[in-house]
Amino acid sequence: MDIDDPALPSAAELAGPAARDVVDPVVTAAGGLLHQLRCVGIHYVPGRELVARYDCDITWPTGRTRDTLLASTTVRGRLPGTVAVTANSSSVTLEADVWRWPFDPLLVGLSTATTPAVLAGHVRHVTGGGEVGVEVVAYRPTERAVVRVTDDNGQTYYLKVLPPARVAPIAARHEALHQAGVCVPRVLHADEDHGLLLLEAMPGATLRDRIKSSHDAWPSPESISALLGAIDAPIVLDTSRASRTRDAVAHMQLLATIVPEAVESLDALRTGIQATVAAVEQRTGPIIHGDLHESQLFVDDTGTITGIIDLDDLGPGDPLDDPAALIGHLEYRAITGDTATQSMVRPRITELRDRFAAIHGAPALDLTIAAVLVGLATGPFRAQAPTWRELTHTVLDAANRYAATTHAAAVCTTPTSFGS
Repeated sequence: MDIDDPALPSAAELAGPAARDVVDPVVTAAGGLLHQLRCVGIHYVPGRELVARYDCDITWPTGRTRDTLLASTTVRGRLPGTVAVTANSSSVTLEADVWRWPFDPLLVGLSTATTPAVLAGHVRHVTGGGEVGVEVVAYRPTERAVVRVTDDNGQTYYLKVLPPARVAPIAARHEALHQAGVCVPRVLHADEDHGLLLLEAMPGATLRDRIKSSHDAWPSPESISALLGAIDAPIVLDTSRASRTRDAVAHMQLLATIVPEAVESLDALRTGIQATVAAVEQRTGPIIHGDLHESQLFVDDTGTITGIIDLDDLGPGDPLDDPAALIGHLEYRAITGDTATQSMVRPRITELRDRFAAIHGAPALDLTIAAVLVGLATGPFRAQAPTWRELTHTVLDAANRYAATTHAAAVCTTPTSFGS
């Protein structure tokens, strides 16, 4: 796939077959022999940055291993602690920064978090000083990682790895909400030097796990609405987060690059979404979660909400963003899931949409859901799924169907025809 980004001339190299030419000299200089390289993930913001993740087969002096190497190019300059690669062409200088997992240049505590013997010493006052097991749950290069930690008594914790400056503000959000009685994880350990935040595990299971196991005990729309209201009550933050509609415009830049055949469809979405800018700004202000989806909500066997996690994006925002994000993610799961998943999720989408449409109005909610789906349409490409192009078009079709309801004279309250 060709990426033509004048602000990031190296982007096409990192995302294409030429990536081997970027990584191979770094491996060779370190004494290794690169046998194979496969791109397994791309984070790309047109005009700003691209980070690619590669699964590599390498022989080192100590033996042959599977390694994760990463390479980035950004308009913000070189990243500290990485290997700088520069190549001169006839018209432009190509620059990239390369590093090896887990030595992330901005997540300085990642190597500590993923080395059990080292981590055990850092959290011994919580775990009792015994051995710990670690499992990486999520990793977004240069931004954050989540590691599941298990002590020798079988107790589970979750360790967030962040840029060090973010630890104190996020810990304070957890503390404020916990003191107010909101079911968020307690902070058990905060290490601002290494960028580590150890959190208790929430009881129950995530809504995503409930879907995967076909468990039909779900939280009611009313309980979700009440939880979102509780989040807004006890905390004051000044910095607003970008709305889903604003994010969608940025995501469309990426989509126009990777699926240029969808430009006409994207233009129609952009027109509808940009027309809401004034309305979004007027209603922005309440404290919102900012990234609500089925993996962030914990429920027990009765469907009662037992926890909400991931407060990194908490802040003043568009009150439609949280319900739209949850509905949009469920829509995505229905689109990409099997028949059983669709049968379980579709009625829940209808219930949630009816509830929040009654509060916010169906046209505004549907357009915000469409904006969420635009962002989710970039997911298959970012994960480098084998069928990412087909999946991208399928999700964009769903986004257009939600956006189309805003032009209808009558309010649609049953979106069960949406998706595949």
